[in-house]
Formats: sequence, C-alpha cells, structure tokens
Amino acid sequence: MSGVRVLVTGATGTTGSRVTAVARSAGAEVRTASRHNSDVPFDWHAASTWPSALEGCGRVYLVPPPGIDVAPAMVPFIELARRSGVERLVLLSTSVTPMGSWAAGWCTRPSQRTGRTIRCAETLLVHAERDR
Repeated sequence: MSGVRVLVTGATGTTGSRVTAVARSAGAEVRTASRHNSDVPFDWHAASTWPSALEGCGRVYLVPPPGIDVAPAMVPFIELARRSGVERLVLLSTSVTPMGSWAAGWCTRPSQRTGRTIRCAETLLVHAERDR
C-alpha cells in the first residue's frame, strides 16, 4: 500500500483512530482530519477546510457528521472528493442511516471507475490488505 495517501475523517474518534493505525501499519500515508488534534483541520460544516484535507488523497474514510440529515454536509464533500481525484470512499455506517436513504443508496451503487460496489460496512482495511 506504499504511496497511497488516505484521508481519515473523525481521526480522533474510536473508528477513525483504529483505521489510522491499521492503514499506517499497512504502509499507507495517512492524513488525519478532525476539528482538533489532527494533521489538518476538518469540519463538516466549514467547507473551507475540505480542499486542504483532500489534497493528494486517493482514498477517504468518512465518519458522518452527527445527526440524521447528513446529506447537506456530505454530498458536497463527496462531490469535491471525486473532482479532486479520490478513487475510493468508505463510509462508516451508522444505526441512524434509514434503509433507502441517500447514504444507503450512494454506498451500494457500483463505482463508475471500477464497477465495484462499496458497502457502508466495508472498511478501508480490506483494501489495505489486498493492496499489500
């Protein structure tokens, strides 16, 4: 996985810190992103923090913002990530994502580039192991 830069949002939280540790042990260059104590500042509700977080990243681990209606923050970020060259996005699923919601549909549609489906519960770690 050498040469791959991964952006981990929510990197100071439980899943973000674990994904960071495993991705680094697999040889990935990890950029941590959160509101505090990370490599780059990141706030779902401050779009000005997004471009520097995404710069040079090919993969992103997404921890959704708190709340049920996360689409207003996430959709523009995901669109920017795709335009910025991100090839793989992995969304941490939550118990508050209703079946049939935009997030469930977005996560389970096949990638236009690879044709592969990424499920919400799938983790970056699977890809880290495959790429070694």
